[in-house]
Amino acid sequence: MKVLCLNYEYPPIGGGAGRVTRVLSELLSRMGYKICVLTSGFRSMVGVSEEYGCRVVRLRTLRKHPGYSNTLEKISYVLSAILYTHKVIQEFKPDFVHAHFAIPSGIVAYYIKKRYSIPYMISSHGGDLPGFTPETRVYFRLFNSVFRVVWRNASEAVVLNSELAEVVRKHYGIHAHVISNGVFTQKGDIGFDVDPGNVKLLFVGRLNRQKNVEFLIRALSEAKFRNWTLFIVGDGPLREKLEKMVRDSGLSGRVVFRGWLGDSELRDYYRSCDVLCLPSVNEGIPMVGLEAMAGGMALLVSDNGGNRELVDDAKNGFVFKQGDCEDFLLKLGEMVSDPVRLGEMKRYSIKKVKDFDWENIARMYSEVYEKFRS
Repeated sequence: MKVLCLNYEYPPIGGGAGRVTRVLSELLSRMGYKICVLTSGFRSMVGVSEEYGCRVVRLRTLRKHPGYSNTLEKISYVLSAILYTHKVIQEFKPDFVHAHFAIPSGIVAYYIKKRYSIPYMISSHGGDLPGFTPETRVYFRLFNSVFRVVWRNASEAVVLNSELAEVVRKHYGIHAHVISNGVFTQKGDIGFDVDPGNVKLLFVGRLNRQKNVEFLIRALSEAKFRNWTLFIVGDGPLREKLEKMVRDSGLSGRVVFRGWLGDSELRDYYRSCDVLCLPSVNEGIPMVGLEAMAGGMALLVSDNGGNRELVDDAKNGFVFKQGDCEDFLLKLGEMVSDPVRLGEMKRYSIKKVKDFDWENIARMYSEVYEKFRS
């Protein structure tokens, strides 16, 4: 069976959803599915290539940054993908389309269905649902009728947790399968010892309102304990504002911005740091959380649906009340003040993350794929 996958970002550009698309495409191709991925190009990285057993088509778009894109750049992906559809349909002849994100990829999938009568499924990664990302509220108010058409014309839908499944049911009136993200166990040595004089904290993600890094900096500026360093890995529209917050809070040298990093460099941070801090407004099943657990990190995460599923409270970390600095600092203080206990939390993460094995996740997706077999 031939599957055309759509995602506006795909490694080495983009975030967790791009990595999900690549891993799923690789694993499903091993299971016998023929996969073609239609994604955004970046700078000179355009054209057709074979990667991990899949055909990858990188289109010319307006994308300017590897780690994030704006609305205009996403629209340019939609237009480029629509212009390319005739060629890919004629040459690849897909049996169905798998759109990662209802918006923007689902718009292309809907076009293909109407033009070529090829069905599609949607995998939501959270940001394409109302109420998930603060920046998109205005878009859902203005264009939710368009989004509703895209969702309701999908033959199948997948979301990351039960809360998101309820959002899809409530807003679009359709059933969605719940399949979490997955992770591979990291290879190489993983250290569980903690330096009590310098506990290494890590944030990974886009620097936007959803990820709520402003809260993280504000909370740490109020911390009475000082035996920590925070590394911020990622890029986004709020970076300059966040850097100014760090300077104004007197945290320069304690909070270090590393920018956008490739997979190999990111794995090194997971192995060398102690606590992943995720203060997000909302999450599906955050890839960075899974990857950090696989690298032997403890977690300190806000109390939303996707984050909660990663933490066995007080065993591999803590869940804190979103936006509550006092609760965040209380639980972080417990972690940094007891390096032995923190080391035990890091070990437990390795055990816990086995619940999210990629092979099992791919099999669940295969069951959805088989619904398209004629």
